[in-house]
Amino acid sequence: MNVIAGLLQIVGFIMLFTPLFIIGIICIVIGGFIFFTTDKVDDAISKRDTKKHKEHASKTNKEFKKNFSMDPLSEDTETAFNKLSYSDKLNKSFSNHTLEDKFRDTTYRERVEIALDRFEKSYIAKGEESLRDKLEMDENLLGSTEKYRQTCQYLNRKPIPELVEDFVERERYEKWKENREQEQLDERVLFIKNGIQKLTSENKSRKYIQGAVQSDYRQKFEEEVELRSINGSWTAKKILYSREPIELGVFTE
Repeated sequence: MNVIAGLLQIVGFIMLFTPLFIIGIICIVIGGFIFFTTDKVDDAISKRDTKKHKEHASKTNKEFKKNFSMDPLSEDTETAFNKLSYSDKLNKSFSNHTLEDKFRDTTYRERVEIALDRFEKSYIAKGEESLRDKLEMDENLLGSTEKYRQTCQYLNRKPIPELVEDFVERERYEKWKENREQEQLDERVLFIKNGIQKLTSENKSRKYIQGAVQSDYRQKFEEEVELRSINGSWTAKKILYSREPIELGVFTE
């Protein structure tokens, strides 16, 4: 349409220097109108297509993310991956690494194999240290001994026995550490509650209780704690240095 509009304006301009002066003006006006409206229509179509593309990309990415988090080795996940745009597929390396050029156009199964290869190569190079490095693995795909085994089975590969053994030991340690931290937290919370309750029953002031319990806590655990009371309800902060605020409740005499 823009070609036609251009021709009309050229013809109209030539007619301005002939007896067909009026027709020339009409041609110029019509050509300008066609050019203007065509440009507006093209712009509207472009914006519509861009919006549809973004909506489709957002939908397909959410669908893949949902399926991948539920079961990265399912057919639904593979189908969702295949629906992604080419550029979105490039961002899904499953191990927080940029894909090399030779891996750019690969299937979902090949992507999983790339992630597994990198994980195993990292273990071979660094040993147990690689199991602590979250950048070397995708938690959904390779974040546990069982997931590692399932991924190997998905690709018809044998797991590395030593990797499995170290993975199991790592998980046992993490579980012990989690339980130990909970025990330490429970011990500290109970100490604070007993201190507040004792001084409250002795009818001590809020300021006195706050200072005394914080001091006793510091002496016993060699770390700071922050206590506050709002409307009679006590809260403890900074337990185990980085813990979130813990509600201790209201204490009566």
